Amino acid sequence: MMKELIDNIKIEEYKSLRDSIHVHMKLIPQVFILMVTVTCVILGYGISSKNPIVFLIPMLIIIPCGYFILSQMNEIMRKGAYLMKSYDESFKGWEYTLFKIREEGKKSLCSMATLDAVAFVAVMDSLLLICFFGYLKSSGDLEMIVKYISLKMFVWLFIMLVAILAIFISNKILKAYTFEKEKECYDSFEKKE
Repeated sequence: MMKELIDNIKIEEYKSLRDSIHVHMKLIPQVFILMVTVTCVILGYGISSKNPIVFLIPMLIIIPCGYFILSQMNEIMRKGAYLMKSYDESFKGWEYTLFKIREEGKKSLCSMATLDAVAFVAVMDSLLLICFFGYLKSSGDLEMIVKYISLKMFVWLFIMLVAILAIFISNKILKAYTFEKEKECYDSFEKKE
């Protein structure tokens, strides 16, 4: 009776975690599409309005969305590692087998998720560059921008802060689905007794 209850709890935990991973996996492209759509709408408005500040607004959308995508990727990795360590390892299931293949050095089999992460970063960074150059273009030519640096130092500091955050988040996203991150998550869980 007690063993059956424990087995049922384990089954429900497994199902719950797999469902949770599925929700995280669905959220990533939804947030990404939202980020791209809202950014493009604002950039379109910025082009028609000729107001340089409008080109900075998408940065306030891109960075939080990028961070949210990163957090979802990390949750997927942690929950997947827990499932692999707690359940999959004991019967040498699919995820555990793939993990062992990657561990043996065939890291090219990582996953399509790694390529997705590269695509997310490329689009996110491209959007940030478009925002930056849109701001420069609508502010005037580059000689005038140099003159405005002292007058608009706050804007330039904001742009630099966003660039630093973008580099940080981009780096984290690119590392989110690497074998090293997977191994780190996997090793962080103790084998269940």
